[in-house]
Amino acid sequence: MKGMQKPGNMMGMMKQAKDMYSKMKNTQKMLKKKTVEIESEGVSVVMNGNQNLISLKFNDEFIQNLVKITEKNRSANNIKTKAEGAILKAINIANKDIKKVIEKESKNISGGLNPADMMNMFK
Repeated sequence: MKGMQKPGNMMGMMKQAKDMYSKMKNTQKMLKKKTVEIESEGVSVVMNGNQNLISLKFNDEFIQNLVKITEKNRSANNIKTKAEGAILKAINIANKDIKKVIEKESKNISGGLNPADMMNMFK
C-alpha cells in the first residue's frame, strides 16, 4: 500500500527522535554551565546559557564617569540616564553573545539545523 511506512522504519524514526531528545536535554544541562562575560563602558556582565544574569559589576571607569557628570553640576536625571544606558548596553551585548553560544551548541546536536527553524516546520 502506498503511503504506509514499514514498521521497522517507524521504530527507527522513534529511536532517532528519542536520541535527539536525549541530546537536547544534555545540551540544556551543559548550557547552564556556559557563561559569557563582557565589559562595556565600565560595566561588567556575566550571563549563563539560560540567559540569566549571574553578575553585574561596575569598574572604576564607570564610577569616574558618573563622578564627572556630577562635578559638571548635571542633574541627577542625567546621571541616572547615563548609568541605565551603560547597564542596558552591557546586558544586551552579553545576551547577544550567549545566544550565539546557544545557537552553535544547538546546531551541533541537530546536525546543523537551527532548532527554531525545525519548530517552524510544524506551525
